Amino acid sequence: MQVLVDTSAWIHFFRDSNPVIREKVRSLLYEDKAVICPIILQEIFQGMKSEMEAERVSHFFNFIPKLKIDPYLVAFGAAEIYRDCKKMGITITKSPDCQIAFFSKLEGLPLLHDDRDFFNIAKVIDLQFF
Repeated sequence: MQVLVDTSAWIHFFRDSNPVIREKVRSLLYEDKAVICPIILQEIFQGMKSEMEAERVSHFFNFIPKLKIDPYLVAFGAAEIYRDCKKMGITITKSPDCQIAFFSKLEGLPLLHDDRDFFNIAKVIDLQFF
């Protein structure tokens, strides 16, 4: 089974800041099970400190499978997740996490992450974690 790897997990992987998550990402890569979606790629590249780093990492991501869903479907689905959380009194601090959660739910993929927003979203929708 493939696993959607969130930006927070990729950060730990590249910075070696959480050995447990880093090893999980490494294992998923070795088994060809790691996948990403557009917003994750955007968040990763927004955080690049130099063009050299961005170029090196872009070659790495050429080999990672990318989920493709109609962007308007994602926008509406993510907005619905955000509104449903708000109705339950749950504040989502980063709205792009709703897009990632929508990809995970729609594709039926577990999510590898280190981000409390996803725990809050999981109180409202059925979200699987790896």
